[in-house]
Amino acid sequence: MDSDNAQGVFGAILSRDPQVALDIAQIAFPEIGVGPLHATQYVIELVGPRTSRGETTRSLLSPSALGALGNPSVFVLGLADVSWAPLTPSDSRPSYDSIALCWDVVSSRGTLSSGSAAQLLERVRPIAERLERIPMPLPTPDMIDPKVAELLERRESLDVGVSIGLVGPEGGIPERDVWVQAARMGFDLSPEGEFVWRAPLAP
Repeated sequence: MDSDNAQGVFGAILSRDPQVALDIAQIAFPEIGVGPLHATQYVIELVGPRTSRGETTRSLLSPSALGALGNPSVFVLGLADVSWAPLTPSDSRPSYDSIALCWDVVSSRGTLSSGSAAQLLERVRPIAERLERIPMPLPTPDMIDPKVAELLERRESLDVGVSIGLVGPEGGIPERDVWVQAARMGFDLSPEGEFVWRAPLAP
């Protein structure tokens, strides 16, 4: 018996109850630190022996500059900073010690390629020269295609789940009660005969 057939047996009582149903909004995901994510991003750090002028650095945020570079995330480190921070127009610091431009290797818009990464590096070079810096790509453009393949493989093989087993009192639990409570919590009966709850968009 599947959920559709069971609905005819149990009637309206077999339905999701918003008061007790599991909600994806209640799941707390760990926060990801701010700054370049070398495991999933193509990062070009602009390095040099001297600090970069704040006003010149913030010109990277102009729509034309960002658009020409494919709208990367821009992070900076000040002389006394111990962690990266997003570069914002309201940041009034006179200089920065480090600058990083970051692009997601795999995103909802598609994937980056080694060829595209090489083009981005060439577009960044004159910007780095204007800031008296040298662009250092991490990883190098030739490693982007293998990185994309690795991330896509990991995404396709990712399967996270939690199983819950309930032990009832002596004599067991009436099957009807199990169905009703599982439905109230938002579970569905799978073809394998298990009650399952999936996050939205899960396969």
